[in-house]
Amino acid sequence: MRDRSPRERAAIVGRTDKYGRTPLCLAAMLGSVELVNFLLDECGVEVGQALQGAWWQSGRTTPLFCAASEGQLEVVRTLIERGADVNDGSRGQYNHLTPILPCILPCVASRGSDLHEA
Repeated sequence: MRDRSPRERAAIVGRTDKYGRTPLCLAAMLGSVELVNFLLDECGVEVGQALQGAWWQSGRTTPLFCAASEGQLEVVRTLIERGADVNDGSRGQYNHLTPILPCILPCVASRGSDLHEA
């Protein structure tokens, strides 16, 4: 990838699968900190690059939300350190939830919190 021009890199990393997931989103979901850093550093991908089109909901979904929804805490930490906006929630079915909420809820629930009591 390093031997390709910036334009070629942008074309490759801007591609999506049939669900609109970008390479950064897939790397985040799989928990690959190394690939996330490569995409950000070597390919010029924006840390808040939103998915293109619908995935499991319609609206805006970021790599941070992708990582958090899969419990990839190291990637979540990396994306936040790299400037991901923790307030840029998924818009659509999960209106304006912080993207790290999927990581927080299982942790809280596993410690005996009743999520239905509030």
